[in-house]
Amino acid sequence: MKSLTLISLGLVLAATPLMAQNNAPHRPAGPPLVGAYGGDDLTNPTAKEAAKFAVETRSAKIHTQLKLDAIKHAHLQVVAGLNIKLCLKISHKAKHQYAEAIVYKDVRQNNHLTSWKVLKNCD
Repeated sequence: MKSLTLISLGLVLAATPLMAQNNAPHRPAGPPLVGAYGGDDLTNPTAKEAAKFAVETRSAKIHTQLKLDAIKHAHLQVVAGLNIKLCLKISHKAKHQYAEAIVYKDVRQNNHLTSWKVLKNCD
């Protein structure tokens, strides 16, 4: 019984750093954890595709041509599909502005623009 308690205690102590690591507020870029937005990943092809889709979809909705100037932030969240949260620098009639867009990529790989907010900046 004493050895079982010591083994259990050893397993809990060994797992504690791993649990603390998963609860860290900021993660480096890499595969996102299920349910949490991953770190900033500007080079991810999925994020680039989502940014282009978001700007094209928003342009069509407001009947005005928007231009994607830059992706400032890109965070991925694994759900039943994928949420891609982007902060974009866009231009409209030679005026620059920022927007936060959330694109949902469903399990069939279809994109859906679920949110678009104009921002003062991407900080």
